[in-house]
Amino acid sequence: MSTKKNNKQSGIFCDHGPKAWQTHSQGQLKNKRLVVKDVFAIKGELNSAGNPSWFKTAKPAQHTASAVAKLMHAGCNFISFTHTDEPAYSLEGNNTHYGAAQNPKLACHSCGGSSMGSAAAVAANLADIGLGTDTGGSIRIPASYCGLFGIRPSHDVIAKDALIPLAPEFDTIGWLTQDAELLSEVGDTLLPQQAIQPVTTLVICEPLFELIEPGLQAPLEQLLATAKPHFRDHKDFVLPNKTLLSELADTFRILQGRAIAKTHRD
Repeated sequence: MSTKKNNKQSGIFCDHGPKAWQTHSQGQLKNKRLVVKDVFAIKGELNSAGNPSWFKTAKPAQHTASAVAKLMHAGCNFISFTHTDEPAYSLEGNNTHYGAAQNPKLACHSCGGSSMGSAAAVAANLADIGLGTDTGGSIRIPASYCGLFGIRPSHDVIAKDALIPLAPEFDTIGWLTQDAELLSEVGDTLLPQQAIQPVTTLVICEPLFELIEPGLQAPLEQLLATAKPHFRDHKDFVLPNKTLLSELADTFRILQGRAIAKTHRD
């Protein structure tokens, strides 16, 4: 069986895109293996956004996404584009055209989506850094399913140029790693060196914490105890009623759907 077919079945690596791209930079991320969700442009290359018809009609990119360029400048070695749910619109981690990436940490289970290929590659130790996007959980859910560290930064703190959008109002660039130290080092490269707006207040929403599995309560309390001294003020956010949580989720889905329709109606 050909490697090309294996890659498609795995749902991890795309067949298109540059191979063995190195910059030989001596930066903080020297020799770290980078995989990139197939929605980020690389100059001269095509993207599919998880859809072969999109790929067939695409034109070679004129620019490389600044997020990718920064990571390469910091010393990363580009391994491959990675598969995504089409067009990055699902949390399942399955693609009708290219297959589902099996979870390397739990056989016969999903990686979650839509940054499934990046998550699977990092979880299988085929890459050190998985670059992806998170519109409604597409970094956080694969991180949870695959036992990885993942982050969805504040919206728009990382430029989204040369990126195939899903819902621009919610699209956010994020990344996945196997350890917290590397997660932070990637942040040193991608995030602004100065805070866009100082954060002095820590807001805690107890109703959300009540949804956490019992075994995770103690680590969360430890995290809060560590974080609190770094904030001048602490506030408890009280919901008028618990049904508001589901209502907020419904509202998000409506707004997200509207943004997707507006972006991809043509």
